Amino acid sequence: MVFISLLTHELGHILMAKYFGWRVVEVRLLGFSVYPELEFNGLEGSFGKVRPHRDFVSFAEDGWVLLMGSGFNWLIALGALFVLYLFKLFRVLNFCLNTIFVFASMMFLDFITYMFGLRLSGGKEPLAAADYLGWNESVFFTTALILGLIHLIAIIYLIITSGYWRNFKMKPDSPYQTPGTNSQTGL
Repeated sequence: MVFISLLTHELGHILMAKYFGWRVVEVRLLGFSVYPELEFNGLEGSFGKVRPHRDFVSFAEDGWVLLMGSGFNWLIALGALFVLYLFKLFRVLNFCLNTIFVFASMMFLDFITYMFGLRLSGGKEPLAAADYLGWNESVFFTTALILGLIHLIAIIYLIITSGYWRNFKMKPDSPYQTPGTNSQTGL
């Protein structure tokens, strides 16, 4: 899941850069240090480059490209959270499907970890993006943390109320069952 999160993070940068008409020159994946540096006005990073077609890139464009790395993962997490809600609504009790969407709904943590600089790159992309976009960083930071907490509470609520764990049952001939116990009750 971590590798998928890294790939979708980079995809978010690339899609937003393409939206602004930038030309993606290179994206290198180096272990866990996955991060495309953006090249504009002669700057170049060591992990990757994204070049615009124009000579000048506005701070707003650069801010949106920075924000959409982690922002894209949060959008995926919101989509997965919505699917989990639909599973609850229509009583879909497939443990594997629910597990996939529970993990996908946690991809918003990519955004939160970057805000605190808890990445190998040490960067704080969302805060840098807020600065480039002219947003108040402390308000942005507080808002993101509150929304992240609400998102986490929604995940926990859906896990508890959807019957997620009821679908996980031990098979009668399981080697983990102690001899002389009932497979249904464990007694």
